Amino acid sequence: MFLKAVFTVLFVVLLTTQLEGRIVSLKPGASNVVERKNGVSNQPNEEQIRSKRGSIVTELLHTHTVLEGDYNIYAVIHWSGLKKSNVVFILTFNYSDTSVTASTLWRSEDYAKTFTKQSSKFDSNATLDNFAISDTDHTKVVIGDSVSGVLYITNDEGATYMRVWVGQTFYSFDFYPGRNDVMVGYNQEAKSVWGSVDGGVNWFRMVEQLEQYQVGEKGDTPYIYAITGDDQRLYKINIQSQPIQTELDKSLGNVLTTFLQKEGDYIFVQKEENSGDISLWVSHSGNTFRRALFPTATYTANQAYYIVSVHNKQLLVLLTSSDPSNDLVGDLFLSDETGTFYTLSLENVLTYSYTGGVIADIHVVEGMNGTILANIHDGENHDTTTVITFDSGAEWSLIPAPSSDDCYLPQCSLHFMLYLSAYINNIQTTFYSRSSAVGVLVAVGSEGSALSFDDPSETDQIHLFVSTNGGVTWSRTHTGTWLVTFADHAGVVTAVKDYFSEQTTQLEFSLDEGANWNQYQFSHTDVTVGGLVTEPGEATLVDVLFAYDNTALNQDWEIVTVNYSRILSTPCVAADYFSWSPYNSRIGRDCLLGSSISWERKIPSSICYNGLKYERETNVTICTCSIVDYECDWGYKHTSATGEQCVVDITQPPNPYIPSCATGVPSYSITKGFRKIAGDVCDGGDTSLYDPTIVDCDENLDISFSSSDLTEHWGKLGERIEFNVIVTTTKAYTHFVWDFGEGDGKESIEGSTIYHTFKNTGTYNVQVFSSDYVYTYTQPVFIANQIQGETFSHLYGAQVGAQTVFNSFLTTGQSVVNSSQDSETVFGYTHFSIWYNITGKVGNADYLTQDFSFEHVFYTPGVYPMKVSVVGPLNTKTLEFTIQVFPKLFVLELKFSQIFNISQFPDPNKWLSQVQTAMISSLIDLNLITPTTELEINIQPSTDLVYLAFNVEGSSLDFTSVEARMRSHSNGGTFGVSIDSYHGSVLSVRDVTDLIQVDEGDYRGYAGAIVFLVLIVLTLAFLLTISVVIIFLIMRITKNSNQTNQTTRGANRNVYMNLNQRDDEMEPLNADSDDDEHLLPLEAAQPQARDPVDSPDV
Repeated sequence: MFLKAVFTVLFVVLLTTQLEGRIVSLKPGASNVVERKNGVSNQPNEEQIRSKRGSIVTELLHTHTVLEGDYNIYAVIHWSGLKKSNVVFILTFNYSDTSVTASTLWRSEDYAKTFTKQSSKFDSNATLDNFAISDTDHTKVVIGDSVSGVLYITNDEGATYMRVWVGQTFYSFDFYPGRNDVMVGYNQEAKSVWGSVDGGVNWFRMVEQLEQYQVGEKGDTPYIYAITGDDQRLYKINIQSQPIQTELDKSLGNVLTTFLQKEGDYIFVQKEENSGDISLWVSHSGNTFRRALFPTATYTANQAYYIVSVHNKQLLVLLTSSDPSNDLVGDLFLSDETGTFYTLSLENVLTYSYTGGVIADIHVVEGMNGTILANIHDGENHDTTTVITFDSGAEWSLIPAPSSDDCYLPQCSLHFMLYLSAYINNIQTTFYSRSSAVGVLVAVGSEGSALSFDDPSETDQIHLFVSTNGGVTWSRTHTGTWLVTFADHAGVVTAVKDYFSEQTTQLEFSLDEGANWNQYQFSHTDVTVGGLVTEPGEATLVDVLFAYDNTALNQDWEIVTVNYSRILSTPCVAADYFSWSPYNSRIGRDCLLGSSISWERKIPSSICYNGLKYERETNVTICTCSIVDYECDWGYKHTSATGEQCVVDITQPPNPYIPSCATGVPSYSITKGFRKIAGDVCDGGDTSLYDPTIVDCDENLDISFSSSDLTEHWGKLGERIEFNVIVTTTKAYTHFVWDFGEGDGKESIEGSTIYHTFKNTGTYNVQVFSSDYVYTYTQPVFIANQIQGETFSHLYGAQVGAQTVFNSFLTTGQSVVNSSQDSETVFGYTHFSIWYNITGKVGNADYLTQDFSFEHVFYTPGVYPMKVSVVGPLNTKTLEFTIQVFPKLFVLELKFSQIFNISQFPDPNKWLSQVQTAMISSLIDLNLITPTTELEINIQPSTDLVYLAFNVEGSSLDFTSVEARMRSHSNGGTFGVSIDSYHGSVLSVRDVTDLIQVDEGDYRGYAGAIVFLVLIVLTLAFLLTISVVIIFLIMRITKNSNQTNQTTRGANRNVYMNLNQRDDEMEPLNADSDDDEHLLPLEAAQPQARDPVDSPDV
């Protein structure tokens, strides 16, 4: 069975961070390796095998060498100096869990024709797991052994090495871009980043307690970005022996330590907002970080972000759902040039989330800006469908199948294995595109209504497809799964059956971009091909194959080079090229993103080579601007399918980043609802309808507004708020235009004062304009409710050693709020300051929280004074009260006939106290309790629940009979409670609904079992005695026992919980069910049967 590990996320991370090179192949599991193979290959080092292409007889050169005794599973190839050197390295290794377990380095000086093992140049126990080559000096190579903390440094491409012990187990290291002296290393175990300025000889620690880091760009001063775990801040750190650490943006504050990504001029971090949402923040070109804004209709809390790509000054960002049942899909968004504002591009993209990141089934075509393929997933039918865009995600479409096939849109189309779908189906070949071969695409896929590959053994379902016009049309060339590579800028396309298909002795190649194919035998015996690669840049005429014989006892790596210089021996001239544009195949679309681009390409029928020094000629024509170059600005939406109008979208939050003259800028723009698409370079044309109005600021002018009715930009809902314009200018203004951001349009007034009442809570960008709209000022105003009332309940009472659960309730005078999410909407951001046992206490609170429910454990009985302050943006409410903590409690749950609506009372605590007093009086009048009974009545506002918490210790009450007598005083399970009117508001329960309802039900448990045993004993006594007197006594005892049983069966129904039980052990009461099987076990119902609650360790 072939190993799947090469496709795993772990291996991808390994190869991109530790072994930077080209992944070439894998072998069967190590269990197949039993001994070394002696001897050498029986194939010649250089052989000519003839093949025909039409009437042309071709000759290829190939070499074959064996890496003797190398049974490692994975192999990575490194070319020392791209286009500059014949030195090639191959590092083979085995990988287990999180580390390399064995490795061998091979070196070639003749461009992979022959290799020599390099083991003698390293320690005998060396495990090589890191490899770095300077991008400015190909002779400089550093190889690492993280197990022993040793680096091997060469300045002559591996001819000799200097051994350096650094004492650090670097998980990864590399040269800084554009430097051969500066290096950065990461110690994963110590969470530290190290730097070197002498090519890896000496190292110094730059930052500790590191969580994330990214290396900077080429430049005079090398640096890294780092997020530390001790303060959760983002820093920029210069790489030098005495590192200078600077907080990148102090206004950013704390960030999540699990995410840091850098793409081009953009830096991304994530933050947890006060609401609990996970937000994305972006900095563009070193500017201040801004929160990325996504459409409200598609955005939900706690989503994961994945930066797909950055091209044409536009970001592709994927958002995955926080819903675990929907974790296989994500939505793709497009940004503006700043990376701040996003619009939805494509929904339900096939996605895989893992610890530390997200993988999306997307391929951004190299060399052709704007062409992207994506696989969308239908969760209901489990179908995967491929779509393509040629304009950076503005429009997506299905891919038409080859015209020769009986497959027509939209019912039937082409579908391709992209990265994730290939991994899911265990396919090694994915979509293949290279910037050196613009327009030529090769992919493995299928035709039909969806991607088809149900049975891996039936490879005839999938085929190899080729496009020569950038993905517009495709042709089918081969059946099954194939490895593919380009040589000479796609002058040669090579394909070979991969290990998934079958063993082979042949490869196939095309000299005309896949129109015709030639077979070439590179081996006399069948081998399994694990990899087919070309030196990055695809300029050379040499391909390298990695193969092995999976039927052999020992499976050595076999390296085959195929050289096409014999058949492509003539350099191309001007007549061998033509000018190609992707728009030639797309009718009606001559321009894309404001330009028309054409590339020079070799005529497919020309038998010549481009060469190592070939530079493709590119011609760009700037197009005249039109509506297709614009999209709706943030806060606007299309009103027609043609997109010719953009109107205000009231569902979107206001733009918090609107500049004005008050911000000190020399000029600013006022949007007309449109913005140019990011990366669009069109010029000219009539764009007056779309381009924003540019306002030049008068340096002597200052316009703003103030309001004494606002508290730090916060205003009260329903209250008339006064706004006053403040103007300092050489030009007199007496007329102003106001926009309060409620979507009701603008309001024009004479004078500097206006009054406005907001109708809903929320955030509003209030704008004031000068009468000629030249000057404006924008300020956010937050509208919320004042907190009218505050009350607390502690559910089941307070018992020593148990979690006492407190619930908080806030009122507006019209509604009750008891969750942080609702509170943010109604009151703005609120938090609670809690003091326990405030006697003699001064200073800070014991506990701060935004949650409306919190817990505390008391360890000794007694009366504890408490204080809770709820702080909102408009006011603060403080409540002081006492809580009685009992050694042990017996708790009954009762249900009122209606909920306790406290929203109408300015002082809900006083009203609730009245209700509690009335209930106690009623219970005493009915002789259910005595005046000395220690009892707490906990009423749950906004519910119909009341909890009676009795102190068990020292009480003479029979708690089981309390409920039975409560029931006996009621007709049909009810008894009345008289509650007086309060502040003119009559509580409706004074009428016929003025009842506490005690649920009926049948109960079973230990008490029932005891009664049952008593009945058995009495029955036996009846059978053994003949005395009429004894029989009479037995009958009376039996009658009394039955009455006791009935009482017990009724009592158990309302015992809600034992406080030493965990929540997940409790069985809730089902008051509406007649099914007796949903009853609590009796041991949870009888207080005398409970064990005391143990105090947790302190």
